[in-house]
Amino acid sequence: MFVRVLQIIAATLYIVAAIGTVAYNELSFFWLAPVLAPAIYFIFTLPNISVPSGPYLPPQPIDRTYINVRIEELKSGPPHRNKTQYIDSVSRGIPYSNERIDYLEFPDRLVLCEHLRPIEAAMRAARLPMDNPRPGQVEVGALLRKKPIEAHFHPDPCVVFGLGPGVDNHAPDINVIRCTLCGHSIEENGYNNTPWPAA
Repeated sequence: MFVRVLQIIAATLYIVAAIGTVAYNELSFFWLAPVLAPAIYFIFTLPNISVPSGPYLPPQPIDRTYINVRIEELKSGPPHRNKTQYIDSVSRGIPYSNERIDYLEFPDRLVLCEHLRPIEAAMRAARLPMDNPRPGQVEVGALLRKKPIEAHFHPDPCVVFGLGPGVDNHAPDINVIRCTLCGHSIEENGYNNTPWPAA
């Protein structure tokens, strides 16, 4: 909205300057029409940049029935899943699958493809904070260092390093290691800047 106001002010100053120039040079005001037309058109056709484009999508309501069923599953399941931290998260609509909980509870569990598994295994052995929020995706609480990882593990050509979006609009991009064959990935969680590997 602020940018839009600045644009209107600039166009208005242009109109005032054009009128002043015509009057000062004692020109026919007939010349104002072609001079002012672009500025007037510009003012009235400015897009409202404060309004997002596309249709408005209202927030989706939380499916309480599914949440209640999921909570009962956790309570009746193995003890490592029947924990307050997971039940409270699920009650707020945060998804915690059995696979995700198992990954958090068992530090030796590996879920990635054979191309990324050696890197994942070394991270698990180092007891880095890790999560498995979705199938084929692992988040790690560390700053991934491309050159030391390549030197230590000599990954296959299908393993590529890239960048992903940060945790919010103001956060820097995160480093991502992705397998182009399997679609699996290791991603920084964006909350920990401890370099890995350390050397």
